[in-house]
Amino acid sequence: MAPSALVFPPPHPPVYFAKRLPPNHDKPEIDGNILDKKIWTQVPFSDPFDEIRGPLDAPTSDTPNHHRCRTRMKMLWDDEYLYVGALLEYGLPGKDKDQSDLEISLLSSQNDGNVNNNNDALVSEIIATFTERNSPIFHQDSDFEVFIDADSSCQFYKELEMNAINTVWNLMLNKPYADGGVEHSARIAKNPNDELYYEVEHQKSAAKVVHGSIKQNDDDKTNTSSMNRSYSAWTVEIALAHKDTLRFTTSKSRVPSVGDFWRINFSRVEWKEQINWTWVPQIAWDPKQQKWKGFVDMHRPDAWGYVYFADEMGQDNHSTEEKWTDPYWPEKSLAMVLYYELHSYKDKHGSFTDDISKLAAVEQLLEYDSTGHVYKFDVDITLTKDKDGDGFIVKVRDQNRNLGDNRQSASVYITDYRKVSLEHETLSKSS
Repeated sequence: MAPSALVFPPPHPPVYFAKRLPPNHDKPEIDGNILDKKIWTQVPFSDPFDEIRGPLDAPTSDTPNHHRCRTRMKMLWDDEYLYVGALLEYGLPGKDKDQSDLEISLLSSQNDGNVNNNNDALVSEIIATFTERNSPIFHQDSDFEVFIDADSSCQFYKELEMNAINTVWNLMLNKPYADGGVEHSARIAKNPNDELYYEVEHQKSAAKVVHGSIKQNDDDKTNTSSMNRSYSAWTVEIALAHKDTLRFTTSKSRVPSVGDFWRINFSRVEWKEQINWTWVPQIAWDPKQQKWKGFVDMHRPDAWGYVYFADEMGQDNHSTEEKWTDPYWPEKSLAMVLYYELHSYKDKHGSFTDDISKLAAVEQLLEYDSTGHVYKFDVDITLTKDKDGDGFIVKVRDQNRNLGDNRQSASVYITDYRKVSLEHETLSKSS
């Protein structure tokens, strides 16, 4: 049966064009002050975060607009660090689409604690109880999270969580939990020689409450009434060292330069995991419903957005007038469809298959006309077997790929445990 809502390729995830710090510029002091610091005022905020499932799949009651909250981030970089600043707000008045951020700020500072007069429970408190490093912040605190996959492989990606009193948890996943991945951190392994040990060495972070107060224990009744939703906000400022981020990644990973990109996402968690707002919704292929769907699962690196390492002006370095997008997004998207379809097939039949005709969503995508480009994909599925059991390696290539003078093409590979890789090839002009 043909998929009922097949769109290909799916919409490209957001890209944040991070400005490079000028070579002669002092590194920002990491103190949490991102609202007044000159270097940060010259950098644009991202669009506000939305519910993790995206606007089509999220219940209205879980959205940040419903809760009168807003989260935005911004980034900078240099040869040593990726800098992240974020503003997490509570108790915003309803925003008219034409209201400026300044008008919202003024309204928020003037409100009398009755921002929203209905009796529905809303996220309204800055909660920070964990004080010990590498505590699981999201279990009970207001939580800001950063996820980075520096080589776009869905393997050995890094995660940072922090609360409003700058208690930080750093961890690494060798692969997503759904693929058998496990946490590597100093929380579960105390000995640096333990294979599950991971800790950062050069990271800097700070948090600052810029309005309101923190609820630090159950006896603190600050802002507990559903009728008392006064404006509050806190900021984070983080310097993520490339040396920490690139550890354990592939040999191709390197300190970024202008034109490079990483996969990245950000999350805000409230109410002991009940509420999750992200910069990029976690949208992936759902074999059961045969459509792209939002999931409550941050550990799908294939759904994350991108940070593009731009120059000092925030510009990319390619010649077209259009902003940069991942040139291999179609191939990667089809590879992910294959990954999810093959796992679904195994769940039903007990083993993987190399017969594409048994994967309905894939078969009709081998030749697909989308907005003027006709994709003609070569797909090869190789079944494997090792000590961990049955597996597969999928290869995807667009025969109609043409990336300019060098006619550079590439094959995207994905394995049964979601390891993604790219192999470039250069074709002669006469081919």
